[in-house]
Amino acid sequence: PFPTRRSSDLVVLSDTTGISTVSYVSHIAISPNPTHARINIVFGNNYREEYQISITDFMGREIFEEVIQVHGVHTEVFDMSGEASGVYFVRITNHSGQLFVEKLILE
Repeated sequence: PFPTRRSSDLVVLSDTTGISTVSYVSHIAISPNPTHARINIVFGNNYREEYQISITDFMGREIFEEVIQVHGVHTEVFDMSGEASGVYFVRITNHSGQLFVEKLILE
């Protein structure tokens, strides 16, 4: 049987080996966006998994990178006050290489 899926779930399908896999991420939220300084990144799933979180600027320069284990809902808080105003990208990658990208605007 398939797991129950809510309309707020993000479903990512990948097919790199000819075998399709499905990963359910209960949510990914970045707030506030746009921001002046601090941001909260909230995401999670229903099982333990390793994630890499990175924040890069528009030119691809890495501002932050961290690898964490997540089971359930997880919140990361970042202080962007030392960075220049502009467009940034928050990337969350799981152990399977599935990539979630969200644009962040720093005013």
